[in-house]
Formats: sequence, C-alpha cells, structure tokens
Amino acid sequence: MDRKLQEILIDPLNITMMEKQLPFLEMSPSKKAVCLVDPFRNVCQVERMILEEYGLEVDSASTLEEGERLCFSKNYALILSEFFFPAEKTLDFLRRMKAQGHKPYLILSTSFFIDDATHQRLFQAGLDDLLFKPYGRETLEAHVQKGLERHEVILRNLSPPVSVAHPEPFGILERDYFTRTLRREIKKARRHQDRFSLILLKLPGRERLGTDFAGFYGELTALLRRSVREEDLIGRENGHIGIILEKTDERGSRILGERLVARIQAHPAFQKDPSFRSALTELNLSYYTFPAFQDMPPLIASLIEEIQKEEKTH
Repeated sequence: MDRKLQEILIDPLNITMMEKQLPFLEMSPSKKAVCLVDPFRNVCQVERMILEEYGLEVDSASTLEEGERLCFSKNYALILSEFFFPAEKTLDFLRRMKAQGHKPYLILSTSFFIDDATHQRLFQAGLDDLLFKPYGRETLEAHVQKGLERHEVILRNLSPPVSVAHPEPFGILERDYFTRTLRREIKKARRHQDRFSLILLKLPGRERLGTDFAGFYGELTALLRRSVREEDLIGRENGHIGIILEKTDERGSRILGERLVARIQAHPAFQKDPSFRSALTELNLSYYTFPAFQDMPPLIASLIEEIQKEEKTH
C-alpha cells in the first residue's frame, strides 16, 4: 500500500506505529482469526493493517448480514463490530454469535452514547467489551489482546467439557495478564516521565465464596469496567483486583476509589444476594502512585528491579 495512503488512513484513529510484539502472538494459528464488521471501510482497513502486523488472520465485512455469513463459515476467536441501528439488529447479531460452540469474544465499537438500559441489554445478549470511538492503536491492541486471552480461557473450559455452571469468563483477571500490563505501564511511565496510579481492591477469594465466586467477580468486573475510563486497565494480582489509571495522581485515584466503593455497595445484584452482600464487608482499597510509590507491594518492587536491570544492560 502507498505510504501516503497509509498515513491518511491511520491519522483518523490517532495511531502511532509501534515495534513491540504482543503476547497473543504465541497462540496457535487456529485461534488467531479475527472478524471486523464496520461500514467505514477506511477504519476497517486501518484496523486490519494493525492486527495483521502481529500475525493475526483478519477478515472484514461492511454489514451485519455479511459479517454473519463470514462468522458461520469460520471459527473466529474474536469479532469486533460497529454498533448498528436499530439496536435490535445488533442485539440479534450478538446472540447468534455467542450461541456458537467456540464462544467468540465479542467487542462493539461506537461513537454514539449508549444509555444504561441498552448497555445492560448488550451485555445480556453476549457482548464482552465496548469501545468508544475515537480510540488509538494502543487501546485497540490492549482490548484485542484481552479478548484473545479470555477466549483461550473459555476454550480451556470447553475442552474437555466441564460441569461448572458458570466457567470463569474473565481472562483479564489472570495474574500473568495483569503483571505484563503493569510492567508495560511502569516502563512507559519511566520512559516518558509520566505518572500513573494503581488501586488494589482486596476482596474475598474462591475459598470464601465457593460456587458464588464466578458470579460475584463477573458482576464486579462488569461494574468496574463501566465505572472507569476506557483507557484504564483492570486485572488481578495475588487476591486483589487492580485498576491502573494512566496520568492520574493519588488524589485523583482516591476520588475514584471512593466513588467505586459507593457504586459497588449500592449495586442491586450485590444488595439482593446475601452471600454477595456479606462478601462486600471484606472490601478494602489500597492506593499507589508512580513514581513516588510508598510501601510498594512486592510485585511492583520486583518489576521495577527487573526493569532497572534491563536498562543497565542496554
């Protein structure tokens, strides 16, 4: 493709070319197929170029009907679709895609406001993630990486079939994902002399919640995702849920933390279920801000030490 055309296509998404590779490249080829459904062909073309750089197999469609034909002809690990009007068309598409046996990870993108009722219906229909336009290259990569990792978790739960009623549907809560993400943010903040904050939410584990574990954390992560900025990242580390807040100081993180606690405690699903309500009594938040981390958790201290050693060898 002509370089000038590439620049024209990339610019609307505020994308800068990056050289690093992402962990999802290690997946087997049969699990790396992605389908893009978007009426804006230039956006589709940009996203295709980005994802193909990392060895992903990418197909695209401009309508839901065309996208559905593609998705029933191949087992895609991830489907990224524009939100089409009327909303019922998109809801039907999500239900049919999620009904497929291999459970593709479903992401919707839109530049329109989504009200709470529609938001709830989308996730009930099978939506896994929601992206608001415009977004940049790093946001696209982070969400696709999260989706492919989560799809891997789901496949492991499906093969062989398991008897668990609610297999854990959240790859973002895997410790390795959070460690990689935190490491990347520390390196980026050191390189650009930026600050970021980390909120750790201490909550009961699987032993305390038993069979309610998946339901509790599913509700919680969905609520957290709706309550923070699109660029903020969520993951799990050693019994905590962590939220990484780019370009945020300690005061900003504490304001957000107080708001999150209020929303969690008032969430209807937690209020109605006695075991969920009881689990919330163990909720505890810790705050850390880079570069002036105070009383660093062991994970952060070890990551900074690793990064410093790497910098000395280069």
